[in-house]
Amino acid sequence: TGVQTCALPIAYCRAGPANAFAGALSLGYGYAIPRTAKILLATGRIEEMAGKRLVETGQWLLAATAPGSMRPDRGGSGIAACIRVRLVHAYVRRHILARVDWDLHRDAIPLNATDIAATLNIGFFALHIQGVEKLGIRYSPGEKQAMAHMWRWVAHVVGVSPDLQPLSYEHARSIQQTFEAFEQRTDTDSAKLLTTALLRQGLPQVAFGIPASRANDLALLTAL
Repeated sequence: TGVQTCALPIAYCRAGPANAFAGALSLGYGYAIPRTAKILLATGRIEEMAGKRLVETGQWLLAATAPGSMRPDRGGSGIAACIRVRLVHAYVRRHILARVDWDLHRDAIPLNATDIAATLNIGFFALHIQGVEKLGIRYSPGEKQAMAHMWRWVAHVVGVSPDLQPLSYEHARSIQQTFEAFEQRTDTDSAKLLTTALLRQGLPQVAFGIPASRANDLALLTAL
């Protein structure tokens, strides 16, 4: 267990700047899911503050994957960050449920257990590996298993039930295939809006340090 836990941050660190692109892929994947897009657009944070939102997600991801930060016997920053995410989810869930335009029967419970589990299994685990490997960086079977081991613990702290936690990379891939079989990603208009904000404001600022004041220049270079 100790060896597996240590292998995870090593795998993430050696991917270097590729992590930013894999993270953008993970975020963009959920933008076409209607209830996810509706939550993000309702808060206005992605469209108006894409850079800050990406930084916040990146800070949580770094905290959760840093060596030793998820060890319960050391009170690491990763555990605190995961608990903070869990509390934010609860706050947003309560806020969204109070909105008159949120239809519980149509939109389901916002930030429900299944969606959070899918985000971890697909977005931050399976898609991360797929995105990094598309750039030519390969993970060993042991590294993938170490990631599954760590994501199970992260998922537990965030509040995901054991039956929805990843047992392996292959298990996470099967969850991805099941999720996609139900054709969850149907809101193309919101996806374009949110992805545009990510490409023009979030990713350039975080990955390349380009200031937000150059967003108009970036708009000439990015198109969907």
